[in-house]
Amino acid sequence: MNFTSKVTARNIFRNKKRFIMTLIGIGGCTALLLTGFGLSDSINAIITTQYGKEGIVHADCQVAFKNSQTASESKDEDSIYQKLIKDENTKDVMMFYSKNITAFSDTTDETYSVHFFVPQNNEDLKKFVVLQDRTTKTPYSLTDDGVLVTEKIATKLGVKVGENIKLKFSESEVREFPVTAIVENYTYHYVYISPALYTKTYSQEPSFNYAFVNYVDAIDSSESESVRSDAQEKLNSYYDVTAVIDIVQTSESFGRMFRSLDYVIMVFIVSAALLAFVVLYNLTNININERKREIATLKVLGFHNYESTSYIGRENFVITILGTIGGLIAGIFLHRFVIEVAEVNIVMFGRTIDWTSYVWAVVLTFVFSLIVSVIMSVTIKRIHMVESLKSIE
Repeated sequence: MNFTSKVTARNIFRNKKRFIMTLIGIGGCTALLLTGFGLSDSINAIITTQYGKEGIVHADCQVAFKNSQTASESKDEDSIYQKLIKDENTKDVMMFYSKNITAFSDTTDETYSVHFFVPQNNEDLKKFVVLQDRTTKTPYSLTDDGVLVTEKIATKLGVKVGENIKLKFSESEVREFPVTAIVENYTYHYVYISPALYTKTYSQEPSFNYAFVNYVDAIDSSESESVRSDAQEKLNSYYDVTAVIDIVQTSESFGRMFRSLDYVIMVFIVSAALLAFVVLYNLTNININERKREIATLKVLGFHNYESTSYIGRENFVITILGTIGGLIAGIFLHRFVIEVAEVNIVMFGRTIDWTSYVWAVVLTFVFSLIVSVIMSVTIKRIHMVESLKSIE
């Protein structure tokens, strides 16, 4: 270490209480900033990761039927399935059976409402829903050995892979299934079961009451809402169709529902800014007032205003670096805590923080520290060399 570095290190550790207080203040500033930006990333994950062509559910729309149909009926030329397949606006169609049922397990007394989902075909399901692990992105497929369960309901029920989940269709009908995999999902709770396992368990074929539909490329690539609206009206005109739910509109509705959380994010960022200013300004101000004679003596020895300011500024810079590193680590845990508290029952926020959020948290922390240093430089310039002659009070 050169002489300047030794002096800076000496000054930092000379007052350990002030050093720790400043470290905690800057670390808290960075943690709040990272939590605020991370919360925004987690909310956006619901929209960008759950829906869209690259999302978990990448169907264009969901069609609801008046009358349920079995697999054998779907082969009938007059069936709604055949009408959807032959429609000029559709490219891919998959029928499925869905019903709201109650799920519970042996590890908890809580019960939760889940969507029981039986696709028409295991392979066709991959065209509309991505079944994968959230962290490793390992793809999964439906098998006849058990069911796939979405992540949040598995966490709520305390169910792990290899353990059993209980599904209640009615008070007298409760079935138990082994969980073969836990899949990524952010809205609602789902239990996926293969049609073969459903038929084996309930001794009947599933009666499909919904269908996923993907439009042809000409409609998919169109930016005109009227084109998609016309395609939906065409599907809705079929006698057996009760409703056509546009996935894009579903995504937008979730966006509107969570838009109010933008205010929470702003509170975090503003709180972080105030914390940085209050802690850095007050502690630096106290530091300068306690060392007026020392700074005045440096000016007597020939230190210019810039050098005198750097004498204090280097200390703040080093503490800011250490506090920022600690704040990033603390921010990761604070972010996890906040999203778990802020989540509603049917939604799971994203668990990852985008790298840009780390960058913004670091940059803004240093910007706040720099602003305080600039303000403090004015105070240091006002210290006159005569202060070095005053006796220690």
